[in-house]
Amino acid sequence: MLTTVSEGFFVRIRLAKLPLCLLISCSALLGVALAPQQNYSIAIGVSFGILLLAAAGASLNCCQEHEIDATMERTRNRPLPLGLITLREGVFQGGLLALLGIMVLLLSCDGYHAAILGGLSLFLYNGVYTPLKRITVLAIIPGAICGAMPPYIGWLAGGGEPFSYSAFLLLTLFFLWQIPHFWLIVLHHRNDYQRSSLPSMIHSVGQKGLESLVLVWVLAMVVIIELIAVFFPTINTLGSGMLMAGAILLAVVFCLDLCWSHRLGYKKLFIVLNVVLLFSMLTVICGRFLV
Repeated sequence: MLTTVSEGFFVRIRLAKLPLCLLISCSALLGVALAPQQNYSIAIGVSFGILLLAAAGASLNCCQEHEIDATMERTRNRPLPLGLITLREGVFQGGLLALLGIMVLLLSCDGYHAAILGGLSLFLYNGVYTPLKRITVLAIIPGAICGAMPPYIGWLAGGGEPFSYSAFLLLTLFFLWQIPHFWLIVLHHRNDYQRSSLPSMIHSVGQKGLESLVLVWVLAMVVIIELIAVFFPTINTLGSGMLMAGAILLAVVFCLDLCWSHRLGYKKLFIVLNVVLLFSMLTVICGRFLV
């Protein structure tokens, strides 16, 4: 009995893509940490609400794409293609998590802006980005906008100005991160995407062209991280230094590997990109709330 319950729990965790959702939740917490107000209850509420909404979006995305997932090597072992969970159960999970996420944002933040933006992000991801992926490679644009919203929601919840230069930097960083994050997946699983009927940049510009685009976007990320390290007054000296060091590391690793050695491979570059971003976020968050 206990084994069955635990197996069902882990199936639902896999459906919700929990590791990615935790990274998204951390980005919302970063937004609160960079904002002028230092409010622990808002920080916890916003990050948890965004975690629930991200899990809802991931669950519904798996339901929307279960037929395509079954045809691709990268995704055929997901719960729905394997028959570990029914489509109805997946939709119910996504809907319930979405409702809970909206409620948490409503209860933890003053006003309705966090809940409205959270709901809008969910609609953008599942109502625009996911169906658009079947039509055009430009679907990545609304997808990236959606991915940039959690830190912005955190920023607003922490008392940040909605149209400030700081808000622009925060939105830009996470918009830029989404693009190479996805393109490195495409490069690593390029055979899958070349065989797939889904529109893909690997079809449009080829492997070398996509490598060049990844490098351009990562270097743009590096510039934005450096600007954040310099211009945000809520970042302490240690946090600023760690951000700059992480940005330089990203630039060096990606330039050396994509322009010269090709030793790491796309999967390791994907890990480097996300680990450096996560480490940078945690450095700022800890410096704001724990020091």
